[in-house]
Amino acid sequence: MSQQNGNSSAEQYAAAKREIDRRYPAGQFVAIEDGQAVADAETHRMLVEKLQAQGQNPKGLLIVQAGVDYPRSAIIFFGR
Repeated sequence: MSQQNGNSSAEQYAAAKREIDRRYPAGQFVAIEDGQAVADAETHRMLVEKLQAQGQNPKGLLIVQAGVDYPRSAIIFFGR
């Protein structure tokens, strides 16, 4: 996520996550770009397919599940 209005990426994520948890049912997968939800679906696979159909690269977006609490830090492995 890029920085906007002087906010850090962590602040943008926290604000986006609160909004996602409020707007989407628990378990819904949501793609985030620049602090905003850009697409959602019931499963990760369905979300990836939806993003690809819209011409977006899912690997360049943050995907989270509504209602899931993530640790403050994590190691992220990227697959091929």
